[in-house]
Amino acid sequence: MSLSAKALMLQKPTNTVDNLLIKSGSDKVWARSYSPITNYKSHAIIGQHGNYYDDFEGSFLGIQHDDAQRFSEPAFPLNKRHWQLDSEADCENWFNTEIANVELSAWRNYLPLMQTSMGLLELWCGYTK
Repeated sequence: MSLSAKALMLQKPTNTVDNLLIKSGSDKVWARSYSPITNYKSHAIIGQHGNYYDDFEGSFLGIQHDDAQRFSEPAFPLNKRHWQLDSEADCENWFNTEIANVELSAWRNYLPLMQTSMGLLELWCGYTK
């Protein structure tokens, strides 16, 4: 069943995940040089009954004129699957499948993007380096 890209983006991932809570054995020395984040804004509140509510809209740019076109693009829900997060690569694959693929459907006809093997998104202009 086809939905709009906007409808899919507003849904949370529905596929089940087993997070084994395994810590990475890799030591990312380069990350030590980054200063800790000290100035942040929380977009979550705890409601009266202990429920968490999030609001990320204030963090994003406003809707642009071409966003309505992208939001109306047809998109299909993801295939059903069960995830087991056992490594960093598993988390990367989960994100690329459950989050990025849903977003990319909105870019199908309007300024297409190309995902490189490094997981980076680049504008696809029809040429190669």
